[in-house]
Amino acid sequence: MSIGSRVTLCNMASEAGAKSAVMPFDDVLRKWLRSNGIPRNEGVDPDPDARYASRFSIDLGSLRPKIARSPNIDDVVDVAEMAGLPVDQVVLGSCTNGRFEDFEIAARFMEGKKICPGVRMILLPASRKVLRELSEKGLLEIFLDAGAILYTPGCGPCAGRHGGLLADGETALSTTNRNISGRMGSKKAKVHIVSPVTAALSAVSGVITPFTGPERRHGQ
Repeated sequence: MSIGSRVTLCNMASEAGAKSAVMPFDDVLRKWLRSNGIPRNEGVDPDPDARYASRFSIDLGSLRPKIARSPNIDDVVDVAEMAGLPVDQVVLGSCTNGRFEDFEIAARFMEGKKICPGVRMILLPASRKVLRELSEKGLLEIFLDAGAILYTPGCGPCAGRHGGLLADGETALSTTNRNISGRMGSKKAKVHIVSPVTAALSAVSGVITPFTGPERRHGQ
């Protein structure tokens, strides 16, 4: 898994009730640290005789696109079960799914297309560095040409701080990490949590749209 995918997984572990989440130190992390000016060859590993209460093995390739239904992050079903329901707003980004790879995969499904009339799409890069990379590699232009709105990197509507706040009865699809009632505006609004690909497809169609293609990638 890429560093971006690991960050998302560790971030969402707390939403599932975990106190913390730890990833193994490997070559992927070592190279990432070096590229960011942090040379390090060793990490912290479990003791050789460590014992675990439970072990789970999950085949990611077998999973269908999922959606966490408002207002509970653990009310998860296949996106297909909610397909066709209209949306008013789509939020792509924040700390959870706001890295370059998240925008890159979403852009593949939006290039040359327009956001459905009546739907607001908000972009929230996780950092200034991500925003700069999106601009340099031409992905930002794809989203802006489609009709998306770019906000300052950070939290924004995810934490109900500014912009993109929902009105009574509105429905949003978001790649953020929480869908608690009232978090993104009105307590009478709904926020469903989805992947960047589901967010992109739904922004174009105007309704909740699952990915149905033959190819699977991280983040779908």
